[in-house]
Amino acid sequence: MNEGTRAERAARPQLHTWELAKRGWKNMYIATEEGISEARKIGCRIAEIDPTSAKGHQLIAVADFHLSTWRLRVILRS
Repeated sequence: MNEGTRAERAARPQLHTWELAKRGWKNMYIATEEGISEARKIGCRIAEIDPTSAKGHQLIAVADFHLSTWRLRVILRS
């Protein structure tokens, strides 16, 4: 009788987490260092609120990647 209950519960994301993730990706697409840094902060907030959600960890990882390549480009240009 409990088959699929856990899967159903896991399939429904928390609304607040989802809204924060949308805001984070919006900042990511601004494509400025400030926007990407803000997206990372939002990702950290999502990870605090819901550590089981991949959305926060994904934002952190993508932001870290973009920030590190952004800074590497600046170093290589100088």
